[in-house]
Amino acid sequence: WQVGGFDHFGQPVKGGRAGGRRGGPTHERQCRDMPETLRASTMVVLPSYYGEGVPKVLLEAAATGRAIITCDMPGCREAVEQDVNGLLVPPKDPESLAAAIARLLDDSVLRKKLGVAGRRRVEEDFNVESVNAQTLAVYHRVL
Repeated sequence: WQVGGFDHFGQPVKGGRAGGRRGGPTHERQCRDMPETLRASTMVVLPSYYGEGVPKVLLEAAATGRAIITCDMPGCREAVEQDVNGLLVPPKDPESLAAAIARLLDDSVLRKKLGVAGRRRVEEDFNVESVNAQTLAVYHRVL
């Protein structure tokens, strides 16, 4: 689902209503242009409730300067630091998820701050050189 509304600069985005706080949700069965989808998004929300690796969509969202809301679960919490580059909510807690979404929709300054910090974090911690060095360090410890 993609919810229209306002971007992190407070400007209406495709699918949003210029006069209202929130636009209506739109649903795309298949995304053929992820950069455009992220550009048109106010934020990225991934309510994952199972442990996984670091979700690529969270890194892509951060790389494009989007604020992130995700669950406080392994993998997701490695990509998001609470109130630094996104918001973490308890898994399977729709009330907390809705409150976090409303918080970011209502606060364009916070959305922008989280998005900028997310971009910086991806550049510093998730660039290919850093990831490769961390992976090799693990191999050296176990071998």
